[in-house]
Amino acid sequence: MEGVASILAHHTHNLECLNSEDALTLFRKKAFRRSSRRVLTGEFLHWARKIISKCDGLPLAITAIGGLVSLQNTPEEWRRIHDSLDWNPNNNQELHRVNQVLMSSFEELPYYLRHCFLYCSMFPEGSSIRRKRLIRLWVAEGLVEERRGLTMEEVARSSCSEAFSW
Repeated sequence: MEGVASILAHHTHNLECLNSEDALTLFRKKAFRRSSRRVLTGEFLHWARKIISKCDGLPLAITAIGGLVSLQNTPEEWRRIHDSLDWNPNNNQELHRVNQVLMSSFEELPYYLRHCFLYCSMFPEGSSIRRKRLIRLWVAEGLVEERRGLTMEEVARSSCSEAFSW
């Protein structure tokens, strides 16, 4: 991938997995984004660490699951989420097939749309995603690159139309 980017004169950025401290910080921000509570203690801390360990330092996984637990109020609910996380393709043949389909679709996207696509995984399954809200979230998260003569929302809107036919 770096060879292709250098030929096309694009800057490459190698993403690394988060260490346990940074992973916990990111998880805490996402898990408590709707609450005044900002400190992980007791059983919440215990289950947060166990959940994070299943994410293998992957920021997208941590963000998505942090958003999921933000809707849960008890350590028991966090435990149930932890216990439901079995996404090792070696243990789950269905996940292996899904992974192959997603990866081939993802690899076909232009590089500048990949982060936007991944961002959509933060929404609960089956939820309605309003285009205007999604575009504003992309802009707020810094996922949209500036283009001369266009507002950030206009750039996002054109990218959104390109990526998803809606």
